[in-house]
Amino acid sequence: MEPRRSLAGFTVIEIVLVLVVCLIGALAFSAYFGGHRESLVASPEDRRASELAEATTQRLLATPGSDAALAAGEHVDAANPHERQYYVSWTVDDREPIASCKRITVTVRWPSVDADHRVRLVAVTPATR
Repeated sequence: MEPRRSLAGFTVIEIVLVLVVCLIGALAFSAYFGGHRESLVASPEDRRASELAEATTQRLLATPGSDAALAAGEHVDAANPHERQYYVSWTVDDREPIASCKRITVTVRWPSVDADHRVRLVAVTPATR
């Protein structure tokens, strides 16, 4: 009598089970990201508004704390409208979030000054620099 050999490899049931699990995972992945495509892909306008908000924030962070641009209250960029459609403004809150700081909130709106499309960027800086 010949000794039994063990068969190496996978059974058909194991292969089908792995394929079903992979298919379910792929369908779940595509359903989740397919339905959120708009939120994952920024429009060119969104990107440009974000760039303007970042540039304005960097400029304000480099500005001395005593400058009028960092006085408490609302400010409007003198260069508005940027590229004929982006309106940049910022608000400075003294003593926020703590007494020795200023909170700067930069807002970029498009295509008009009161449009719903907007990007906001918030930065905190020491009050005295």
